[in-house]
Amino acid sequence: MKMKEIVIRRRMWGRGNTGGFLRNVEGKQCCLGFVCRAFGVPLNAVAGEVMPAQLGAYRASLPKWLLVDSDKADVVKAADINDALDLADDERELKITAIFKKHGLRAVFKP
Repeated sequence: MKMKEIVIRRRMWGRGNTGGFLRNVEGKQCCLGFVCRAFGVPLNAVAGEVMPAQLGAYRASLPKWLLVDSDKADVVKAADINDALDLADDERELKITAIFKKHGLRAVFKP
């Protein structure tokens, strides 16, 4: 099975800040924002939202793992890793890559 590629552009990646958004007012996206965009969710829909489960009508186009409402869910783990204050980017990227891979996604980090 071919893995869906999720390109995370570091210059547009909001990370290392608690309480992040899928897309913040500066236009930075968390790792989950990039996933939502790759599944067809428009920029204006992810702006100001915290988690993919909040995307209303766009939820149907998203993989089910993004919509699980549990502290132990991979979507929550990915958000926590993305926002963690104490992780270096290389470690953050490895952890996000591992979670994405479990769900058939290939994270590609670019400048």
